[in-house]
Amino acid sequence: MHSLEERAQNALDLIIALEDAEQDQFKQLVIGQIGKELLAVFGWYANAVFPDNPEEDVHDLVHLMITAYLIKSNEMEPLFPQMSAQEG
Repeated sequence: MHSLEERAQNALDLIIALEDAEQDQFKQLVIGQIGKELLAVFGWYANAVFPDNPEEDVHDLVHLMITAYLIKSNEMEPLFPQMSAQEG
């Protein structure tokens, strides 16, 4: 099991890789890892939690949910294998 520091660093590395990814690559990764159905659930939940908030706020919440999901997925199996190869 990895230490909290290693997990935090891996999460940060993933966030940087996601920010550096091309928009099409990011969309493909999200759809491949999360799927349209779960994305719809994220959107529904964000709207249910903050029904009176502007759409931009709801979008930001969904983006955070996506990021958290991808961080957890990356802990189980690297989303960017080349990143893991550089660490090893």
